[in-house]
Amino acid sequence: MAVLVLSLVFFQALLASRAVVGSARKDEHDFLAHSAEKARLLERISTLEKENEALENLRGSLTSENELLKGRVSEQEETIAKMQEKISLDEGVLEKLRSVVEKDAAKVINLQMEVRQLKADVERKNDKISELEKEVEEDRAMWGPPRRTS
Repeated sequence: MAVLVLSLVFFQALLASRAVVGSARKDEHDFLAHSAEKARLLERISTLEKENEALENLRGSLTSENELLKGRVSEQEETIAKMQEKISLDEGVLEKLRSVVEKDAAKVINLQMEVRQLKADVERKNDKISELEKEVEEDRAMWGPPRRTS
């Protein structure tokens, strides 16, 4: 009976040790699974931290570039304003020049008409002179050569 109790105790110890080993294996398996998950998460965290750092650098770079572009836009707006001002001044000059050209064109037309009138007057006077010269010649022929007095 003592052997039987002893066998029973050993048998229970064997069952208990198997349960402990099974539990240990399960715990080990769970621990390894948790360790693998923890390692995967740590790797993911590391990757995300690197990506976050890259994004922060990109943000800084984009901010700098944005400020640079704003400066360029401001310069271009100043240039455009100066060009608009120059265009306005040039348009005023062009308008004055148009006015002067129109006045000069009118003066040229008037002068051309005056030249035509003067040519007609000259022609009439030349005709009159020719007529008078003919009369003088006729009078000379009629009155004879002039006498010389010495």
